Amino acid sequence: MIITVVSFDSHKSYAAVDVTLNGTGDVPNISVSPTILNFEAIRVRRSSTPLVVTISNTGTSDLHISDMLLSDAVNYSLDVNDGINPCGSTSPTLTPNNSCTVTITFNPTQTSELDGSLSINSDDPAAPTVNVSLTGRGTLPRCGCELYPDSTVVPRGGTLGFRVDVTNYTIGTWIFWVATKVTMPNGHWYPGSGYLVGPVKVTLTYRQSKSKHISHVIPNTAPLGIYTYHGYLGMPGDIWDECSFNFEVTE
Repeated sequence: MIITVVSFDSHKSYAAVDVTLNGTGDVPNISVSPTILNFEAIRVRRSSTPLVVTISNTGTSDLHISDMLLSDAVNYSLDVNDGINPCGSTSPTLTPNNSCTVTITFNPTQTSELDGSLSINSDDPAAPTVNVSLTGRGTLPRCGCELYPDSTVVPRGGTLGFRVDVTNYTIGTWIFWVATKVTMPNGHWYPGSGYLVGPVKVTLTYRQSKSKHISHVIPNTAPLGIYTYHGYLGMPGDIWDECSFNFEVTE
């Protein structure tokens, strides 16, 4: 800005001088970190670990955030009450040199690449909208279980032995749970609730397999007949694969 200063002397003459003024005044300045969140592969109907986004005001006046909007609120969720210093709402006010945090969680509902963004709108004149890019992939892990009995005929008082193999066919490292139970000749489950073995947690990398030999002593009072031994692989309450074999209890 240029201001002209006029000076008069006693003889009614004057002189004009131009003075240049520079300055921007107090303004807010928004800073968001990070601006890219990559959740990688998450199984459908599971939730990722929440990732933190920090919003800061590095300016010299209050920063007024008017809104925070997810472009995909189906597969991503925003929590304004999480992180080290929660923002508390989608429209917080940040004084100079202060910051607040929000978290975003990936909750895929389908098996595909699922990209989105978080838009943060404020009264920063230089950057009224800051976008945080969100990337993630919903997947169904392919896994397998196999049961290999030592024998399919076991007398009362004898030992039922078998090998269980579990394999991860999905890229990445996955945590699986293995459990077993038995169907008796009368169709009832044994045990009546819970599992005979497990659930046991198993961590498998891509194409990794793990094996274990398991044995059970058949009670002398066990009903005679055909039993089915079941193996389950997955998460608690969510079976991803099942395997089984039949065996007969004899005198």
